[in-house]
Amino acid sequence: MAIINQRTGYIGYTLDGTSGANPIDGNGRVRRCIFALTYPLYANDVVVTISRGDDDWGAQMGDGTIIPLTSPVILFQNRDNAIVQFNMEEAYPANSPCILVYRSDSATFSVDETNTPRPFVPNSVSGHFAMTTEGNDGGSYEHGYVDRLIATIPFPAQVGHVTFSISDDPSHWGARMGDGSIIPLRDPNILYTNTENAIVQFSMDEPYPSNSPCVLVYRSQNAHFNVDVDHTEDQFVPVMDILNIPNEVLTGRIINLSAAEFSPINCSQQGIVWEVVSGDAIVSNSKLLANSGGTIVLKATVINGLGDGNNFEKQFSITVVTNRVDVYADPQREVESTFGKITEKIYIQGHSDNGVIYYQWYQNTVNNTTDATKMNGETGAELYLPKDLSVGDHYFFCEVSSPGATAVNSRLSHVRVELPLEGVTIYPNTPTLEIASERQLHYNPIPAERTPPEIVWNSSDSNIIQVSKTGMIKALTSGSATISVTTVDGVKKASLTITVPEFRSVENITGVISTALTETSYVLAPVVLPSNASHKDVLWTVVSTGEENEAISDINNGRFTAFNTGIAVIRLIIEHGVSPVQDFIRDFVIQVGKHYVGVDDISLTNKAADNSRMAAPMRMSKARASSDTAFGGSLYVGEKALLAATVSPLESSYRDVRFELISAGSTGAVLKDENEITVTAPGDLRVAAIVTRGTNDSDEFRKEFILTAYPGRIPVTSVQFVDSEWDPHPINGHATVLETTVLPANASEQDVRIKLLDPGQAKVSFNETTKSISCDPSVMNFEMTDATALFELRVVDGIAKGVDFVSNTRIRISPPEAPGIIEPVTDVQVELPNPMRALYPILLNHHEVFPWNASQKNVEFSQIRNREYMGTNAIIYNPTDYDLVNSVISDFFDWQRDETYLFPWNPGTIELTARIVLGDTVNHDDKYCQETKDYIKTEVLEFAPPYIPVKNITNVPLKIPVMKEVLLSPELDTQGGTGFYNPFWDEEEATFQDVQWRIGSQYFDQTEHPNDANAVVRSGNILYARKAGRFTVQAYVPNGTAEPIQWYNKEQVGVAYSQLFEIEAVEEEDLETPIVTLKLQNSNLVRINNLADFSKVCSDQPADYMITIGSRSFRKNQVTEVEFGTIPEDVSLQNFGRNFTNLTKINDIPEGVACLKNFLRGCTNFNQALTIPASVTGDYALQYFLRDCTKFNSVITFSGDVVDGTSCLHGFLYGCTAYNKVIHLPETVRGMSCMERFMMRCINFNQALTIPATVSGPYCMRDFLTECEKFNQDITLPTDVGQISMELASMMRDCRAMCSTITVPTGTGLHATLNEQTLSCVYRQSPMIQNGVTIAGAGAEDLLGKMENNLDNPAYRNVKAEN
Repeated sequence: MAIINQRTGYIGYTLDGTSGANPIDGNGRVRRCIFALTYPLYANDVVVTISRGDDDWGAQMGDGTIIPLTSPVILFQNRDNAIVQFNMEEAYPANSPCILVYRSDSATFSVDETNTPRPFVPNSVSGHFAMTTEGNDGGSYEHGYVDRLIATIPFPAQVGHVTFSISDDPSHWGARMGDGSIIPLRDPNILYTNTENAIVQFSMDEPYPSNSPCVLVYRSQNAHFNVDVDHTEDQFVPVMDILNIPNEVLTGRIINLSAAEFSPINCSQQGIVWEVVSGDAIVSNSKLLANSGGTIVLKATVINGLGDGNNFEKQFSITVVTNRVDVYADPQREVESTFGKITEKIYIQGHSDNGVIYYQWYQNTVNNTTDATKMNGETGAELYLPKDLSVGDHYFFCEVSSPGATAVNSRLSHVRVELPLEGVTIYPNTPTLEIASERQLHYNPIPAERTPPEIVWNSSDSNIIQVSKTGMIKALTSGSATISVTTVDGVKKASLTITVPEFRSVENITGVISTALTETSYVLAPVVLPSNASHKDVLWTVVSTGEENEAISDINNGRFTAFNTGIAVIRLIIEHGVSPVQDFIRDFVIQVGKHYVGVDDISLTNKAADNSRMAAPMRMSKARASSDTAFGGSLYVGEKALLAATVSPLESSYRDVRFELISAGSTGAVLKDENEITVTAPGDLRVAAIVTRGTNDSDEFRKEFILTAYPGRIPVTSVQFVDSEWDPHPINGHATVLETTVLPANASEQDVRIKLLDPGQAKVSFNETTKSISCDPSVMNFEMTDATALFELRVVDGIAKGVDFVSNTRIRISPPEAPGIIEPVTDVQVELPNPMRALYPILLNHHEVFPWNASQKNVEFSQIRNREYMGTNAIIYNPTDYDLVNSVISDFFDWQRDETYLFPWNPGTIELTARIVLGDTVNHDDKYCQETKDYIKTEVLEFAPPYIPVKNITNVPLKIPVMKEVLLSPELDTQGGTGFYNPFWDEEEATFQDVQWRIGSQYFDQTEHPNDANAVVRSGNILYARKAGRFTVQAYVPNGTAEPIQWYNKEQVGVAYSQLFEIEAVEEEDLETPIVTLKLQNSNLVRINNLADFSKVCSDQPADYMITIGSRSFRKNQVTEVEFGTIPEDVSLQNFGRNFTNLTKINDIPEGVACLKNFLRGCTNFNQALTIPASVTGDYALQYFLRDCTKFNSVITFSGDVVDGTSCLHGFLYGCTAYNKVIHLPETVRGMSCMERFMMRCINFNQALTIPATVSGPYCMRDFLTECEKFNQDITLPTDVGQISMELASMMRDCRAMCSTITVPTGTGLHATLNEQTLSCVYRQSPMIQNGVTIAGAGAEDLLGKMENNLDNPAYRNVKAEN
């Protein structure tokens, strides 16, 4: 008879295999298990039956629990075992081991032998499970391999002492492994035996991975085991050990100690008395409960466990981990209700490590948890708000607790109870409004103390007065209209009737000044006529006349200031002054005179002297002067000097200078004709330069000089070239400086001016500035033996004052040696600029042919594609016969040289071929072979994308916490780059992106920008402020404004881009609840409670970037789940989760956030349905949202009806290559670039798409759906996209499958601008080009008129009107 819940000794496993009901659930738990029932080997086949009572069988699991089993099914049976499957009443983790137990006296199974003998089959399965192991002295190999296994051989429970034996022939036993292989076994060793099973260890002939399950097989028909039972009194078996006691427990979780196991398992005494020796814990009825963290010592005693009177004792040291409570879902942050009609509820979801959770709700009248009132009976996850709440603010929160854990509070739920709304009113009262005028209207609720409700503005006649969603009204034409404000439920309404009077034009403006003085401020006070004109607000601007006498001036806050004399023209503008659509404009001319400017300094020169020579500096007297001067020229005995003065500043009111000889000294100097000085002897003399009224209107400006007179000059007698012959051939004609010798060596004048008079047969060139001679050696031949060049050598004043020394001299030009054969071309080298970029020209005339004396040197250039259109590689042209158009021209380059240009349109490579007709010989080795051929050289040139400068830097925090590291993740704004939007490069990517962060006086003026926060930059991109205060940091991008360029004879220096950011460092405490919680691949949780740490997960760093939060470090690609908590106000989620490449789950997108730019960008494994809150709107709100999430293909829902602002949906879902879901966009989408690059490169997208009719703004649909290769749906364009700039440029470029209909409204057809990439495709055989795109609708004709079909070259286009 079986004993209730008695273990049978038969071992099994939970599993999710085999067919049938009860599949595995989402958490890896199953409701099915199988067992192997073994019995002695029968000679013939057997029939196994098993009782099927619902209370017959159970399974004891590893944690000691017993799960009832039902519905046994015999899956397999043979002569010594049967495999039985059961259904489990409770789910349990799959692949867990368990033991079959009897749950009632009726539980039984029987084995009946048939008369049919069965022949022995080698390697037949025994049904006894085994496990490979490195324990019990097993051999150990590399890579975790072992050569031992332990098998469990169960048998029916016996009464009495059991003796177990097993055959030990090496050929008897084997093991069938998981991969199907059979490994022979030997040396069976019986480790343990009890009344229901034996544990046997075998040695394996081959090693196998440790801890691998397997099944014992019969390799021989002689393999057997025997169970002999001795019914005499059992021999006493002492307790050796107690096992299966946990090393770690949680506070508050009850541990069932009855799961403890004895060693040996057949010990005679198996009752345990438990006792807590130390630590905060209690034990009762074999149940352990730890109350606090730390370590407890638990003592187990088995009475008489070692024999009569000898107890077995063992102590266990157990680590107690404190239970922890988390809030998974906080109650709603904001709740609105109406007094007397309260029906709302709030809820919470908590979690604890031990699985036990309790709730208690509290109520408060202030926004904190202090002194809150406990709500009796409110202990559930849901709370229905009390119906008797008074008008005003109420706050509710829930305390979440668990045994052994510190309780935590949820966030506060703000409940606003309002009075019933009785009505609304409009203010200010506006009975009239002039045409083209605007005014902001507001509204108040009734009663006034009630919070204003959500409303909708409306105009009874929008043709007369328009009203915006915020209440801004604008008068369009005369008449009357009623402006109303209505609550969103339509119940309450107020209205205001406004009259727009007839328009009264401005006729004139008077009262403006006509004269002024420089650097003097004048108040402008114009008078508008008539006085009752509809519009009278005056705008001012300065008009540039472009005339030589233009006075430069400025107007600031109604005050006019001129900076130089002349004529200034100012323009007065009254917007809508003439008519609602025409401004009143009048220009006023102001004659500007000069205000007095005194003389600061005078410099002195000798006009009669040779200005190429400098005399010794004059000695200054103590006369009034502000700086040292030099006398520009030499003064010699017997010659005259003509004094010339320069007055500074140039704008001095009086500039006429007179001279005075103060002292002639020993020179015999005489001053005559006001400025002429002659001397008769060497020495020093003193003169004064005087400006009458130079200091002020009554005082002169005076400055004295000391001049030195030198002895008479020594004339030049001869000038010669150092070298009388020049050989241009060894240096291939390159420039050589000509040197001269002047005799006598001490001649007063030594500067020789050289002029080429006759270039001769050699046709030499000469640079007079550098005194360099050069020529083309190819123009010479060996017969030019008398080739010379004639030069003039001149020394100004070389003989005497006014008498130059002049000599004409020839230089012989050496001819080449007589070659006797044709000299073939060996190479052509083109001089290339650096860098080589698209849109940077190359001058092909700048090339060199080798050798210098090659017989032919005329080079013809060509490249593979040489026609100009978007998408081609390059063009070769000469500005004299071809006008380059459609290009971005940089002012740095020379564009009109009479030379051959190579202009690359886009990045990539081209093959440039240089050809010299008959420039090569057939056989170079045969010097006497005169047979020629063309010389051809092909060179591959590679061009980088064009230079894109940085125009702005954004996404820099303006407030950071003190003593916490804040990771900087700036975004570089190119503001459209070159404006080309060529498909071969990205205009939004700056060429140089290395941002350096700098703080210090060596970078900027810290007097103006002090570092009060003692802030520093760490690791290149981390800000750290040591105390509260303000500081300034500089973002510095080397070459961000201009890059270094070497272009032939011109050089551009690299210019960095820099931008200053003033940042405030403030004290910040960690928030009570996490901003966000991250789950890592190892299941660890990372809670972020402050903005500094939050910045680290909102960066553009790559997936392997290491983040440190507190004491835990992890990489971006280790984050798998995200749970948002309380998001502080004004916190952006820009760049949040970027490059979390293994992220698969978030709880939701938090309410209240406005910006999701780059949100989850690059999360390549993310694929979860998302709802975008209504709060998400404004500039850049969803720019590049989910960009490059290549597995994303889930539903996106917009909660709100409006998303507007610059680039609000720019690049939305860009590069989501798997995405193909229907998406419903908000009704209102508008703003510059609002849908630019929308869903670009969603190559699998092909769903019906409704474009909001409101879409409008510059670039609003540029690159819309570009490269959506499978898209082929009818679409309707917005009502009127506008007419500012490139609204439809490159729209739907390379949508290869597109051959459906595009419907164009009238406004968009009339106004939209586009380019040659709009509706184009580079794949000529695509349906888009072969079948064409149909353009329909009222605006179709106008839009088609702006496009030309192109079937000859990329970009191909085929558009057609609807039949």
